[in-house]
Amino acid sequence: ISYYRSPLYEFQDFLRLSVILRKLLLMDETHPAKLEELAESLFVSRSAFRRDMKKCSRFLGSYSLNLHSKPGQDTYVE
Repeated sequence: ISYYRSPLYEFQDFLRLSVILRKLLLMDETHPAKLEELAESLFVSRSAFRRDMKKCSRFLGSYSLNLHSKPGQDTYVE
């Protein structure tokens, strides 16, 4: 049995990634993002949020931007 993802799920993923990227790009070192708060506001599990963050990091890397994050601490784009 193959797993089928409907276009609706793909669109929801795209919207969620867009929200995460927008929030990250609006933050800086003096006003970093709190990842736990962001995940909770999107109503996603930790594992789904980690996957989204990896995708965001790859996307930002394609524009020579780095995602700075440490476990239990804040995150910002540089």
